[in-house]
Amino acid sequence: MIGFCAVALVIGSVAAFAKGKRTGRVDGTFSEPAIIDLRDFANAIIGLNPLVDGFESLPEGLVETNEFDLLNGTYIGTLPLISYFADPATQTLSNDVFGTNASGAVLTDNSLQNARTLTNFPEGTTYFGMDLLATDSAEFDIVVVGNSGIMIREAVRGGELSGFLGVHDPQGIISVSIATVDFSNSGGDGKGLSNFYMDNIITAGN
Repeated sequence: MIGFCAVALVIGSVAAFAKGKRTGRVDGTFSEPAIIDLRDFANAIIGLNPLVDGFESLPEGLVETNEFDLLNGTYIGTLPLISYFADPATQTLSNDVFGTNASGAVLTDNSLQNARTLTNFPEGTTYFGMDLLATDSAEFDIVVVGNSGIMIREAVRGGELSGFLGVHDPQGIISVSIATVDFSNSGGDGKGLSNFYMDNIITAGN
């Protein structure tokens, strides 16, 4: 069950997402969470007892609900679908760092352009990460709601993320939303819109 504050903040982030604006704190100073790469993320969470959910508890096929709980949060989508990959070639860099890989269960969503949101993280979560399997040309808008502010990144290419999305807010992370887009601020070339897979949802806090 999502609390009222979390729902309000997720709705607020989606509204800001749709307008393509970045939001600072109410006192007028700009502050926001930050995207960090895989190796910086891995180094930062050493000793923080991270929680990882790789969707292995879910059966293959369409999930019966568009909102469901994970070990370390809640997923909100439209038509979530669990697929199973057995090919080691699908492994991402996280295999080297965390000893995990993107084989086994992965999550996608059959509603291509709707945002996919993760929220309701454990209390004190300041780091969020996940494997993101997408083509290099795939294009994403990313919204992160944190206690320090709201971060919006538009037209981020899959190749920029290198298979991993990591986020840090020292004051706490409330929600992370991601949607695939095309013909956005990067001057899209018709290849940005692409489905993608998510795996190994990681949360940690200090």
